[in-house]
Amino acid sequence: GFDIPCGRGHDGAVLVYYGGLFTIMFVVPLIIGSSLGIIRMSVLKQENLMTRYGESNVNRSNSRLVLHRAIAYSVSYFLTWTFSVIGVGFDMANVEWPTAIWYLANIFNPLQGFFNFVIYIFPKVMRAKSRGGDNTTWFQAFKIAFWGGTPNQALGQRRHQPPNRVPNSPVVGERTLGNRDGTTTEHL
Repeated sequence: GFDIPCGRGHDGAVLVYYGGLFTIMFVVPLIIGSSLGIIRMSVLKQENLMTRYGESNVNRSNSRLVLHRAIAYSVSYFLTWTFSVIGVGFDMANVEWPTAIWYLANIFNPLQGFFNFVIYIFPKVMRAKSRGGDNTTWFQAFKIAFWGGTPNQALGQRRHQPPNRVPNSPVVGERTLGNRDGTTTEHL
């Protein structure tokens, strides 16, 4: 047989794996942070231009909302991946993951999409809740934000109630021609 050990071993593959993993883990937040920072600066610049050119009713909170959303996405990302990164650190040290870290990583990692959805839909739910008034529940506001529609539709009311019509009676914009037995309707 072959009793000669491989001189290269697996150290190169392990370094490439962990090096790539950590590069991705730390480059992605930099891209997210810089992108959202650029967006915030753009919104702030637009607000300043509107104020300078006489728009007195500028809502200065738009740049703050962008900042808050950027922070929320960043916290979501770090909350999702922190436990996995800690676990990979244990792997690199050839130590078995602590059970609590393993469970936390396996709970939070799949929740990243849910966190992003909540961050995305939250302003829409708040807008629907404020437009609906005191009669709109949080669940109804969520339905409005998710499916679209109006507060009246979420409350089960129709948008437009059709008028009660007598059968075979003309509608506004129509004229009935002929006798009562064989009526013909002409649209005006």
